[in-house]
Amino acid sequence: MGKINLGILFLFMVSEISAAPINKNISVTFGFGESTYENSLYPPHGQDTSAKSFEFLVDYSVNEYLSVGAGYLDFGRAKLGSYPTSYSVGGELFWGDSDTYTDGDGFILNASLSTGDLFSKVKAFIRGGYLDWSFEELTKGVLESQMGERKLLNHNRKYNGLDPFLGYGISYQLFNNTLINITYDKFDVKLDELKSINSTDGTSRTFNYKQNFEVWAFKFSYLF
Repeated sequence: MGKINLGILFLFMVSEISAAPINKNISVTFGFGESTYENSLYPPHGQDTSAKSFEFLVDYSVNEYLSVGAGYLDFGRAKLGSYPTSYSVGGELFWGDSDTYTDGDGFILNASLSTGDLFSKVKAFIRGGYLDWSFEELTKGVLESQMGERKLLNHNRKYNGLDPFLGYGISYQLFNNTLINITYDKFDVKLDELKSINSTDGTSRTFNYKQNFEVWAFKFSYLF
């Protein structure tokens, strides 16, 4: 399912809900936070694996407990680590250290369940949905041969897909039409399926190449 199909699904959900005898309640949310990357192939080795995130959401309240929405999330760019790298060009070996970065974003389709007006101005909620994501992994560095010749390494790989996510948060009604929110979301993204060959007996095994993300964010919502 691609981004266009997600948009069509969201519009269908809203059109179905609009037929119900409820008052419309639309919120526009901007969020800023920190995303923490956990990569299945690149151990952090003490490197910085966090980045600044940005989120934009439009939600439609079905009632005081349930809302549906769609939006955009930018995870930011994070450094996965520095690693020894070598490759051969025309029989000449080049080696050195290279840095690997990851940069990702995606479109969100989600539904939220909250405590409603149970605790006056404070609401606790959980949300879940799907992230239609796109990620780019960039490796760059300067490698040098034994003869002193240098070459610039600049290699990138791109991935995309669709995966579910879950999260929770707390919101506080600052004014009649203004909310502030603190949220946590967990994303498990399967980037690729890789095969490992055992050099001793030639057997192979398949494993998933994943990037897991935890995003803490502070958000500002306007209701109209």
